[in-house]
Amino acid sequence: MWNVNRRSYEVCLYALVLGVAYYHCTSCGAVVSIGVAPPIVELTVPAGGAHVVDLNVYNQGDSPLILRGYVTGLELSRDGAPIPLETGDGDWSCADWIRLDKKEFELQAGEEELVHATLRVPRGSTGGRYAVIFFEGTPVLKNPSPWDVVLATRVGCIVMETIPRTLVRDGEILKMEVSKSEGEVVFTVDFSNKGNVHMKANGCVLIADSEGRIVDRVPLDVVTGTVLPGGIREFEGTWSNRRKMKTGEYTGEVRIAYGGHRGVLRMVTFRLEGE
Repeated sequence: MWNVNRRSYEVCLYALVLGVAYYHCTSCGAVVSIGVAPPIVELTVPAGGAHVVDLNVYNQGDSPLILRGYVTGLELSRDGAPIPLETGDGDWSCADWIRLDKKEFELQAGEEELVHATLRVPRGSTGGRYAVIFFEGTPVLKNPSPWDVVLATRVGCIVMETIPRTLVRDGEILKMEVSKSEGEVVFTVDFSNKGNVHMKANGCVLIADSEGRIVDRVPLDVVTGTVLPGGIREFEGTWSNRRKMKTGEYTGEVRIAYGGHRGVLRMVTFRLEGE
């Protein structure tokens, strides 16, 4: 982000690293290392209720820092990486429900600060809601120059709120594709969360020959498997067992389970030649 005026030339570099962030500021010589604990908070607060979360923000660097706290919405990428929204917007955001008792404060090197984050759930709210509480730190310059390059970094705590007795869990496999390359068969599956609360999904592909016999089982690679409401998660699995890969027709049956449910199924056929 560029902020240019007649007296200063400032570059702010933002990096989302949940839990801890570190960099070395070459212009001022400061080692900036900030952290927040816990990095993830999972809550179950009913509609009309409130809950206070204690967050410990600490300066592990060697220079004083100015810390600024704020809250944004949250999405997840197709591979499950957190994507903070730059506002509190979003159909499934609870950013506007969270208030911090400290929004700006200074931390000396080695110090930590306790920040209270209060979540108030409006009456009539349903499902799951999500946000990131950020703390953004910039070093305190002793002898600032108009041409200093000032770097800011931020750490975040993910908030995952579930409103009890209002939850709908539903998922759907949108598509399943098969590709073959250099003796491997790659299964790519798009799974959509059709419910109103996050879920943790996992799955596999059962491979059967033309006579219906199961010849192999391929797990779908996933780290956490978390899918937010309205989100789409891409799963991938690779079949590379050459001993079982004979020429012929095959059927791949993908099975994805989520939230205690037995899950959803989809099938695809493919042929191997000269394996």
